[in-house]
Amino acid sequence: RYACTAHTQGLSPGCYDTYNADIDCQWIDITDVKPGEYTLKISVNPYYQVPESDYSNNIVRCDVRYTGNYAHVSGCHMSTY
Repeated sequence: RYACTAHTQGLSPGCYDTYNADIDCQWIDITDVKPGEYTLKISVNPYYQVPESDYSNNIVRCDVRYTGNYAHVSGCHMSTY
């Protein structure tokens, strides 16, 4: 269905990159999600494969309000879980 393995995507420590939203797997499929209030949790380096001086800033949580047509994201904050 999606070509998530068609090409390599990723980052090296100390670097960044920007990917367009039309590249497979650079978006979240919400086709069957019902309108409502949700929490989006994003975690980076979850298996500690990249050495860091501080692992406590690797998770962010955001409030998401989905209307069925639009998603509004607010209240993003660092989290430890």
